[in-house]
Amino acid sequence: ADAAFDVVWSQSAAMNIADRVAFYGEIHRVLKPGGTFSISEMAAGNGGAPIFPVPWAREKSLSFLLPPDEVRRLVEAAGFRITGWVDETGALLAWRDRMREVARTQPRPALGPHIVLGSDMGERAANAMRNLAEKRCTGLLVTAQRPA
Repeated sequence: ADAAFDVVWSQSAAMNIADRVAFYGEIHRVLKPGGTFSISEMAAGNGGAPIFPVPWAREKSLSFLLPPDEVRRLVEAAGFRITGWVDETGALLAWRDRMREVARTQPRPALGPHIVLGSDMGERAANAMRNLAEKRCTGLLVTAQRPA
């Protein structure tokens, strides 16, 4: 229903959605006036085309990354006011470094993302981190508000 939610959170989903105008528009429609919309996603970087497979897409035809300025433009065009904008690339690369250290000192857990995302999850995660390091992708954390 219209204006049904106080908060809408999109995590690692928008990268697989070709029609962002409709996506952000529907989020605006279902969010209550004064409600918060938060996005955590990868965006296109300026370092060249991403290397596939990645966690969100095994091939280019399934990936719809947009440059950060285009994400901003479309979120605002949907009627939101941006209240927070964080480039998470550095934090994601720092996390990668911590996980590499954990992997050197501890055995791989039996349960983890590979169970859901497939046996190629290691390659996909490594490519995602390489894409971040080579500025092919950028990590974004955005908060926005539907005006009251």
